[in-house]
Amino acid sequence: MSATPESFDSAFTKAVDLGNKLADKDKDADLWDIADGLLAGAIQYWLYSRQPCGSAPFPILGPAPRTGAPLVRSDP
Repeated sequence: MSATPESFDSAFTKAVDLGNKLADKDKDADLWDIADGLLAGAIQYWLYSRQPCGSAPFPILGPAPRTGAPLVRSDP
């Protein structure tokens, strides 16, 4: 399946329309929260749709190794 510029334009338009509908439905909603949610969903879908198919020439990576190093706070 090959993505065309028209398919991206259509998906983008639908995402913007959905965000506008959500904002219109709840006037107290934070527009940045709506935008963040739509963007997170789009990224999640993009990552899901590009998972390795199992026939890739490279091994599937596991979780990152734990270093045991503690987190360091930068604020005093």
